[in-house]
Amino acid sequence: MIIEIKVPKNVNVKYLKIDAKINHPEDAKVNGVCDDNCEIPFSKNFHWRPTIDLENGVIVDWPKGTTAEVYYKVVDEGVYTLLDNNKNDIIVVESYVPDFIGKYGDYISLNIDGEGRIKDFECNESDIIEMIDNAF
Repeated sequence: MIIEIKVPKNVNVKYLKIDAKINHPEDAKVNGVCDDNCEIPFSKNFHWRPTIDLENGVIVDWPKGTTAEVYYKVVDEGVYTLLDNNKNDIIVVESYVPDFIGKYGDYISLNIDGEGRIKDFECNESDIIEMIDNAF
C-alpha cells in the first residue's frame, strides 16, 4: 500500500515565484503607460512570472529604470512557488492571490520602482503559512 505522509519540516524560504494568468492587462501601467499589450517584464502569453526576494521585497532581475503599477485580476489561476536560497522549489501552491501581494484574493496589486523594489512590501512566516493553508 502506498500512502502520502506529510511531515513538518523547517525550511529556509527565500523567494516566491509567481505564475499568474493576466486578465485585463490594461489595468496595469509600465513606466506610466497603460500596459494594453501585456509588455510588463516577465510576461509571456498573458502570464506574469516574476520572482520576488521575500526578505527585501525586490523582484529578481527587474530591468533597472522600469516602473510598474500592477493590478492584475488573477481570480483562481495563480501558482505560487516557494524557493530556497538556491532557487530550488520547496512547495508549489495553487491558491487565491496571497494577501501580501494582493487584494481581495483575486488581484495582484503591487507598485514597483525602478530598482524592482515593491512599495510597502511585507511578508512574514504567518503570511507564508496562510498562503499554504489556502491552497486549493
